[in-house]
Amino acid sequence: MNPYRQCPTYQNQNYRMRFVKQEDANDLLKVYSEAKTVALCNCDNCEDNFYYTSKARMEEAINYWIMEYHREGFVRWSILDCTSSTVIGTMELFKRSADDAYDNMAVLRLDLLHKYEKQSCLREILMMILPHIKGLFQCTHVITKCVQEAENRRAVLLDLGFYPSKEPLIGWDGTLYQDYYMRKLQEG
Repeated sequence: MNPYRQCPTYQNQNYRMRFVKQEDANDLLKVYSEAKTVALCNCDNCEDNFYYTSKARMEEAINYWIMEYHREGFVRWSILDCTSSTVIGTMELFKRSADDAYDNMAVLRLDLLHKYEKQSCLREILMMILPHIKGLFQCTHVITKCVQEAENRRAVLLDLGFYPSKEPLIGWDGTLYQDYYMRKLQEG
């Protein structure tokens, strides 16, 4: 399945992932205006820090995410809590093309309201997508950033078969980024 032709939706008992849309702006503003959340966001190789304090700026970001999707740059899903039907974060995935150790690997970025940075929530959300990444992006590995402060996230990543990589991710401008975890993908 090509996720750029038809963006898949995933759901389990507690969470639903579907393509981001402008109607998510109010909920996402709560996510991206929360300092504890933004501190864990992966903005490596981006020209943005993902800290938004106005609805207009949040709408701009969503427009950009939708434009990048149509350019086949990345897929950005909104993550909804099924109990409250509110958007609690986003997940971005794309296949990386670069002259470094992470060429042809999927990059996963997960941004969640801080109260969802619990091991049980992280595990459920990641398990919705992990079985599908290989088929969606035609790659054998996935990487994700996990900063030192993200203890719950790191514990879940290690439990799910990720391991810390010693190689830096090399940015488009030559910047070296650390704190990446890698996992070999299996077919869904």
